[in-house]
Amino acid sequence: MRKPSDELRQVTVLQGAVNKGFFHRWCREPFYNENGSYLTKTFALVELSNGRVELVEPNTIKFMTPYQEDHQSELGSKLPSGT
Repeated sequence: MRKPSDELRQVTVLQGAVNKGFFHRWCREPFYNENGSYLTKTFALVELSNGRVELVEPNTIKFMTPYQEDHQSELGSKLPSGT
């Protein structure tokens, strides 16, 4: 049985052409910068309405539904105070 936290959230991707899709998870991709330092960058894994799956910049997605209370209660103490 799926938990509420397993439900996919609908998003709009505002990167190039506007696309609708479903958010699956956050992904961290490793890379080396110009100084040779090992870093990671966070992306959103999104399934677009045309069937393509893409890693997109977090600031280019808009969640179409508010965060569910069930999700908020799961986070509980993980959120910093004041949020």
